[in-house]
Amino acid sequence: MKKLLLFLSIWAVLGLTTKSCISAVVEEKKEVDPDPDEPDPGEEVYSTFYVFFNTNLLENAKTYASPNLSATNSSITWGSSEYVGVFMMGDGNNLIYNNRRYYINADNNAMGRRSALLSDTITTAYRNASCYGYYPYQSTTSGTIVSYKLDSVQNQSADKSISTKMDDVLTPNIFMIAPTSQPFAFINGTGVMEYSAIFSFLGFQVTKAPGYTSLFGQRVQKMQIYIANKNDLSKPLNYNLAGDYTIDISRSIGMTNYQGPTFTSGNNRITASVTGGEFITEFVLTSPYVWFVVNPVTIQSNECLVAVVETASSRIISSYDIAALKANNTYRMPVVATQSNTITDQPVTVFLKEEASNCYVIPRSGICQIPLFTTNGTALRGDTVVWLWASKENGGANFDIKELIDPTSIIYNENDILDNSSFIHFRVGTNFGVYSKGNVILALKNKNGDIVWTWHIWITDELEEMVHDGGFEFLDRNIGALTAQAGHSPIDNFGFVYQWGRKDPFFGGDGNNNETTANALSIARANTIVNTSVSGVWPTPSSTQRTADFAKQNPMTFICNNTTPTPEIGLADWLAGSSATNRWSEDHKTDNDPCPYGYRVPGKAELRTLHTAAAENNSALYFRNGGHWHWDYYYYWRGGITTVWPTAGMRQGRFAYQGNTGAQLLNSGTAEARGQCYYWTSTPLSAGGTVIPGGSFRVHTAGTLLYSEDEYGDNADAYPIRCIKE
Repeated sequence: MKKLLLFLSIWAVLGLTTKSCISAVVEEKKEVDPDPDEPDPGEEVYSTFYVFFNTNLLENAKTYASPNLSATNSSITWGSSEYVGVFMMGDGNNLIYNNRRYYINADNNAMGRRSALLSDTITTAYRNASCYGYYPYQSTTSGTIVSYKLDSVQNQSADKSISTKMDDVLTPNIFMIAPTSQPFAFINGTGVMEYSAIFSFLGFQVTKAPGYTSLFGQRVQKMQIYIANKNDLSKPLNYNLAGDYTIDISRSIGMTNYQGPTFTSGNNRITASVTGGEFITEFVLTSPYVWFVVNPVTIQSNECLVAVVETASSRIISSYDIAALKANNTYRMPVVATQSNTITDQPVTVFLKEEASNCYVIPRSGICQIPLFTTNGTALRGDTVVWLWASKENGGANFDIKELIDPTSIIYNENDILDNSSFIHFRVGTNFGVYSKGNVILALKNKNGDIVWTWHIWITDELEEMVHDGGFEFLDRNIGALTAQAGHSPIDNFGFVYQWGRKDPFFGGDGNNNETTANALSIARANTIVNTSVSGVWPTPSSTQRTADFAKQNPMTFICNNTTPTPEIGLADWLAGSSATNRWSEDHKTDNDPCPYGYRVPGKAELRTLHTAAAENNSALYFRNGGHWHWDYYYYWRGGITTVWPTAGMRQGRFAYQGNTGAQLLNSGTAEARGQCYYWTSTPLSAGGTVIPGGSFRVHTAGTLLYSEDEYGDNADAYPIRCIKE
């Protein structure tokens, strides 16, 4: 009865203080003990103790917004299937147990509340103990070090209620720690144990100024926060706001002497990806909230917190002069859209019917419209527009299509503006106006799902024209290349490759690897993303459907010539019959020309100017990369400025030739044969009065010398293209 009264009196204290406590009741095992209230030296104490888990109040909840509007103060509540890890140390800092797991909802009343009561039994010879714990429990914890990830993209919806969707962000990103404030005696002591969040919580309410009508009917689509210099709000500074982190629980158990997490890889900005939610209004009661969980940081006096809200047509930029984001604090911050801080996207350009081409260069973020016409003015009609595949600066396939183009903005509009024509609308620069370089292939489909036509959207900086000998003006880079400068990643420098006479590109090389039949197009798969609803993967290059219609409807299929042993008239052509009709032309731009408006595939005579450059001893440079030798070809002009013609490799299209059909042949070899470089021309070969398409220009080596020659390649091969001004 004495023991029961002791526990009830402790529980009464707990109920009044709402502190997390650990209390113990001793179950005596000795028959006779002159001092039953104290254990003898060396005696093991058998204790059933009760653990009262409590989540701490967020410190600034009263000053700022409360995540739970129904509560006087802000709090974090336990959900279902919640576990915490607890460490217990005895006298002399001796470990009693390490990383013991407790199931919070063993107490059926815990879910949705701040507290939970559990019991446990322990046998120990220590008189006193202290505890510390963390949430959520991790079974792989090494000692007191735990590793987690704070999301850099935090998905949610934006609702008018301050608390409605905070859990969407908080639940996967919350991390709490809990110490005992002082040691407690096992028999008659109690220890306080409250869990505190190690991160900051930011809630932004988005409203618009009274009378400001530009955001009428707009919702928050995305939001991003970062730290920037007050004089340049566009450039995030190198603060770890999110990412992979570790934390030593034993050194971070008190918010007064708090030692925050160590980031092993960090992100200097956090993005909220928002779906649905309320419309932006000028009223506090109806405008939406967006929440973030952020690593605490101290902000310098010349820096500020920046928040960028993105809607369907605008960006709202706000800055906040704040000294620090503190752990276990909740901040409510307003975003008020006005004329001065709202940037409305203007069209990048509206291409006219007369400017129709198969490739469009988009040099900055914004909205674009391209006409539904072929190069020679034939109207195109369909039902839907989709993206097929995309590549991004620096390569890799771990990116979202939204980093280049907003897929929801790809719209087919009939009877649109300008000459009562149809247009495709799409938006680039969707990462809060930040311009991301890359390439996207769009396709117009009919109601049966067949591809009617395709376009290459080349998202890069403004192209320059380089004047070569003879006055020929070539672009400064290959089609699809995202830089014109040497020294960059070959992924960005090489560009795309094309089968002769086709308008649709294939991904080129990476400067490091060769491919064989077994892994053909593996570099493409490793450095592109593909719309899985359209194709799923790059197809194996083994098609026998060698027709123009098949090529148009299957722009991602590398069409091989499997004629053995001798293809038509000695050359392997992807198109049966070896006709040059309506593919590429030496003197005009055709419907199948892959170059942007105002440019075309050059002819053989126009590329002969490179012979002069090849005669110069310093006109080329080779280097070793990934175990392979290859050259970059430099054309010097006008006071030492150079044009770089990279040895971008090729894909082979002759099915039975050397067993590497469709493979990327890196220009590699021994020191005596350091590689070769091909570029397509539009000039067909004439042999015995028969036109054989497939004119190319090749640069290659012999020993340590570099020279160039005219060459005709197999039509089924894919080479890079350097466009010339019409």
